[in-house]
Amino acid sequence: MALYEYGVGGNEVKQDVNESIQNIASNRTLMLQQLTEEAPFAPENVYGLKTMKMVFEHFKPKSTLTFESEDGVTKKEEIEFKTVGDFKAKNLVKQSGHLSELNVQKEQYKQITKQLGSNRALMKALNDDAAKSAIIDVVKAALEELTALEKDGDED
Repeated sequence: MALYEYGVGGNEVKQDVNESIQNIASNRTLMLQQLTEEAPFAPENVYGLKTMKMVFEHFKPKSTLTFESEDGVTKKEEIEFKTVGDFKAKNLVKQSGHLSELNVQKEQYKQITKQLGSNRALMKALNDDAAKSAIIDVVKAALEELTALEKDGDED
């Protein structure tokens, strides 16, 4: 066996002891965060977790979030993370009833804004002060009627 690991031409081939650790690309960010409610009682060494799936299955990260509604009622929801993709906004919305409701409202507001923006007759009416005040009165009356119907429905 040769004393040195030299090849023909005298080029040195160094042994890399950090083969399993890859450098993070310069256009990436490494973020470390505790993803469970409580810190572990004692640190544990975990070996053999070779994939992200195995890490998520072992640690089962989850978080309890507190939301506040428009009327000041607080609601707690537990969000579980089974993959890295669960951190995306779309997947968080899927797991949360409160966020789902807000997302539906957002989509409805977008649709209304789009319809109002493309309604030329309404845009023309809003430029006339008398027509604008008449439209506002109609919308207020409709809102009062809907509120009254909602209250009647809650009493039943």
